[in-house]
Amino acid sequence: MMVKKIIMVFLVLFAIYGTGNHELVNGQEPEERPGSGASVGQTPVNPDQSKDSKSAKPEVRPGDEVLALKEKILEFQNNSDLGFVKVVACNSAEGYGIYSPLEPNHPGTKVIFYVEPANYGVLRSEGRFIIDCAVDLFILDTSGKLLARNENVRKINKVSRSPVLDLYFTLELNIPKTVKQKSFIVKIVFNDRIKNRSVSTSQRVQLNSTSKKGEENI
Repeated sequence: MMVKKIIMVFLVLFAIYGTGNHELVNGQEPEERPGSGASVGQTPVNPDQSKDSKSAKPEVRPGDEVLALKEKILEFQNNSDLGFVKVVACNSAEGYGIYSPLEPNHPGTKVIFYVEPANYGVLRSEGRFIIDCAVDLFILDTSGKLLARNENVRKINKVSRSPVLDLYFTLELNIPKTVKQKSFIVKIVFNDRIKNRSVSTSQRVQLNSTSKKGEENI
């Protein structure tokens, strides 16, 4: 009777624990089938993550795209004709694009010219951007006769670590009260030493021949 009970307990234990976690095929553990799961000790690999890691793009720092665009603009400028965007006779000029145009028959003796050159040359050297220009000023009467000249009246030399895309300069012209002409021509010559090119523009200035009371006519 005791022997039967021992046999019964042994059979029950074998039924619970004897089967193990793996089935045996011909006495060997079966090979893992594709897709049946990861092996013990290995982290499952997500196919989407593997695909993303292969197609990941290099990290782009803030400002890299803007700098690349500026480089293209500079390339266009350097390969285009020198010229002017704006040349405006003014009462005053305070900054880029900030100026007060001269009114007709300007009553004063001072005229300021606001000038924005176009397609000026920019030299890149050792990570620096260089602009090198000079300006000549000529005053003529309405028949084209030269009244005054001032070469290199303005020198523009800029060196920076970032491209300068908005360039402007001003010229101040003070007309002596002894000048009798009330109308004359101002010629501005912009010399680009990077491109070794020059461009000029001329504007007619009309002054009021009737001065304020107590002032001399010009």
